[in-house]
Amino acid sequence: MPVTVSRLLTLPLVAVLSLSAGGSVTAQVAAPECLAPGPEGDTYHQDCALAAVALVLPPEAPIQITTLSGGNGAAAFFQIGSGGAGASSAIVAFDGDTLLNIAAGKFAPLGAQDVRWLAAAGIDYGAVSVRNDAAWHDLQELMDQIAEDPGTVTLIGRGGVGSSDWMKAALLVQAAGTDFRTMRYRRVEGDQIWPADEARTVYLGDVAQMQPLLESGSVRVLGVMAPARLPAPFEGLQTLVEQGWDVEWPVLHGFYVGKSMPEDDYQRLADLMRAAYPTEAFAQARNQRLLLPLDTAGAPFQSLVAEQVNRLQNLSRQFGLIGG
Repeated sequence: MPVTVSRLLTLPLVAVLSLSAGGSVTAQVAAPECLAPGPEGDTYHQDCALAAVALVLPPEAPIQITTLSGGNGAAAFFQIGSGGAGASSAIVAFDGDTLLNIAAGKFAPLGAQDVRWLAAAGIDYGAVSVRNDAAWHDLQELMDQIAEDPGTVTLIGRGGVGSSDWMKAALLVQAAGTDFRTMRYRRVEGDQIWPADEARTVYLGDVAQMQPLLESGSVRVLGVMAPARLPAPFEGLQTLVEQGWDVEWPVLHGFYVGKSMPEDDYQRLADLMRAAYPTEAFAQARNQRLLLPLDTAGAPFQSLVAEQVNRLQNLSRQFGLIGG
C-alpha cells in the first residue's frame, strides 16, 4: 500500500479558548490579526490557531486568521516588512522554510532584520525515514550504501533543489563522505510519500509530522536530526549525532511582526506567549499540531532566529545556492 501522511491536521475548538481556566493569565487584550502565508488549512493556519490559544482573547473577539499566500511566504513578508497593511498590529506565522528563503535571499531586498521576531509556536526536527519493508534496518547500513554508491539510494522530499528537504538530503550525503552533487533526489507531491513499488527510497521529512506513520508501524525512523534525544513519544529514536554523524536540522515554527508595532504591544504579546507555554490548553493544542515544545519569546527568540538564519546562509553558500 502507498504510504501517505496528512499535512492538513485540524485543531479543535480549544484553539479559541481562554487560558484563564488552565493558567494564571486573565488579562484581556485586543485581538490581533494573524496572517497565514499559505492556502487555507495548511500549517501556517494551524500555527495561527496556536496563537489564538496563547493570546487569551475574549470569546466575543477571537483572533482573526487571514490568508495572505503568495511566493512561499514572500507576499506576507513584503507586506509586513515594508510597513504595509497590518505592519503595526498583525502577527505572521512562519516556519523553517521561511527562514531558509530569507537566508537564500529569496525575499530580497528585505531580510531578517526588517521584521521583529515575536515568539515560537513550537519546533520540529528533520528525520531520516524509510518504509517498514526497506532494505536498511539502521542508519549505518544506509550510510554505508550512500558512501559506496549514492546513485542506488533515492532521497525524496516535498521541495525542489534548495528546499529544506533537499538541504537535509545534501547534509546526509555529505556526512556519508560523498559529494552532495552525486545524490539522487526526487521531489514528491501531495500526501503520498512512497509509491507502493518503491521501498528503496529515503524520506527526509520532519519527525513530529511522521508520528501518525510511526504509530501505524508503516515507517521506520533511522535517525533524528536533533542535538539530543527528544521527549515522548520519540524518546526511543536515536539522533544522527549519537550514531556518529554530526547532522542537525531544527525546524522553527513561530510568529513575526512589523517593526512599526509599538514596543508596548510587542512586549505584551511576547509576555502572553510566555505565559501560555506551560498551560494545559496550549500544550494540548501544540501536541495536536504535531509540534514539540520550544518555549521562547521576545529578545531570546530574536537571537535564536538570527542564529538560524546565519547558519542557513552559510549552508546555502556551501551548497552553491547563493554566492560567496
